[in-house]
Amino acid sequence: MEFPPEAIESEWLGFPQTSEENIANTEARLAIKLPLSYREFLKVSNGWLEYPGVIKLRGINEIDWFCTENQEWIDIWIASCKDTPPISDEEYLTYGKNSQDFCV
Repeated sequence: MEFPPEAIESEWLGFPQTSEENIANTEARLAIKLPLSYREFLKVSNGWLEYPGVIKLRGINEIDWFCTENQEWIDIWIASCKDTPPISDEEYLTYGKNSQDFCV
């Protein structure tokens, strides 16, 4: 795999940090508060290059809601579940024969 010359020279696969203002603007655009760990990561490296064994981490200007880029995945999942009978919250939230099954 070829890395950009800057990454080789600096021995750093990250990007320059982003500002608190950029993070706040993105949080406003998405109408959510980003997880603290991701916020702190962005203040050190605004994204991370992809290389074998490591996925690319998106920078602040690349993040968006899953449905924005992957609506077809959602449509396929919904279509595959159309014949699934509904389940009540009481059933859904019971693990095993009763909720005590997972207590040790």
